[in-house]
Amino acid sequence: MQNSDIKICRVSTVPFSMVSQLMPQIEYLCDKKIDVTMVSSYGKEIATLDFNKGFAYHTIEIPRNLHPVKDIIALVKLILFFRKKRFHIVHSITPKAGLLCAVASFITKIPIRLHTWTGQPWVTIKGPMKTFAVLADKLIALLNTGCYADSKSQSRFLIEKKIVKPEKRGTSSPGPSKTPKPYNREKRKNGHCNEQEGTGKPNIILVRDNEPRYEN
Repeated sequence: MQNSDIKICRVSTVPFSMVSQLMPQIEYLCDKKIDVTMVSSYGKEIATLDFNKGFAYHTIEIPRNLHPVKDIIALVKLILFFRKKRFHIVHSITPKAGLLCAVASFITKIPIRLHTWTGQPWVTIKGPMKTFAVLADKLIALLNTGCYADSKSQSRFLIEKKIVKPEKRGTSSPGPSKTPKPYNREKRKNGHCNEQEGTGKPNIILVRDNEPRYEN
């Protein structure tokens, strides 16, 4: 655990997504003495992590499939955890974690609430489950202060399907970006997450005017 004025929580339904996609970002934040907590369901991948890096890990069982009772339990646990830790930033990945975090972080008034989409499972399904999944993505977009997509094509798709408004979406990559560009204050105002500007390091810029700010 770091002694930092900025407290970030990264949340995934399962630890595999955290370990396989987010560790370069998390380790970089820890190197900068940012207080980072990871949250997911329990999984064997957690045992492979090097906790000497400075991050914390908290397990909350988040079911991958629709399960009303377990979903409500997970939501209540997230609300209580967020209220206790008083994070400045909550950033989710994966569909179920994204939905539950959007609601929990909104209820607990987290200043900066973010989600990264890595795909839309509802594209290949039909019926009531597709309707529910689409509404879930729309709620994620509505309740969060900003959203990322992991490619420009996905970003355009989300806008075309009216999942998210253009000013509230961006593109991101799980690893280091290669082309250095200057930080642009105007493009990052009011909690919006616009297209990533490369810095040569894992890019997490989560900002809002008059709120805690981290710039890499």
